[in-house]
Amino acid sequence: MDQFMVDFKDTVPTEGEEVLLIGENGKDSIRMETIAENIQLTPYVIATAIGGRTQRIYQD
Repeated sequence: MDQFMVDFKDTVPTEGEEVLLIGENGKDSIRMETIAENIQLTPYVIATAIGGRTQRIYQD
């Protein structure tokens, strides 16, 4: 299944709004290592858990 949950706490995005899950966007940054540390996994486990059908956008 291609599903996962995200806890936005007090912020509720509107439909169609861009949401950053992993990476950088201007001043905002979310590192895979930080996510892995918070849930006691390795970054490799996080990266390989993202299904092959998920669209990826790579930027330099």
